[in-house]
Amino acid sequence: MLSTTHLEDDHKLILRSLRILDEMSERCEQCRKLSPEDAERLVQFLKGFGDRYHQGKEEGVLFPALLQDPSQKHHKDLAADIFQHDRQRSLIDGLEESVHTRNVTEFIYFSRRLSLFLRDHIQDEEQNLFELMKSVLTPEEDRAVNAGMQRYELIWQNENLKKLIQSLMDLETEYLPKSAA
Repeated sequence: MLSTTHLEDDHKLILRSLRILDEMSERCEQCRKLSPEDAERLVQFLKGFGDRYHQGKEEGVLFPALLQDPSQKHHKDLAADIFQHDRQRSLIDGLEESVHTRNVTEFIYFSRRLSLFLRDHIQDEEQNLFELMKSVLTPEEDRAVNAGMQRYELIWQNENLKKLIQSLMDLETEYLPKSAA
């Protein structure tokens, strides 16, 4: 399995969570009550899976491997990716605060911004970062990166990953029609 395939699988789960977030936001706009419990579960998925697990693998395993080049010619691109990750964290923090304060207007604002930003970021990664990975990493290095990503925070994965994915599936059942899931 290539490291790009590993990351694409993560992206698919993140995109599923964004469909739920979009539906929650739509319901808020239609004056339907937001379930703070469901919104909090989704925020925890975005923070746990999207940030800690997915972006953690990129920042802790992939980016250091791509920076092995002595000339550091990809440093600016990778620093820009980390900046985007920090921006996503800020949007998730705003979303979380809106859930805690039950501010529907802020929830809609942060959910829309986060959804658009994350979709753009995923597209950018799949077009640009993946091409960089293919051009820089040898097949052996790619296998090593993939293995490192699979081992990344293994204890945390064993304790949390299944619960987060089950929570996502439960939210899909509640918020998305079967054909969209």
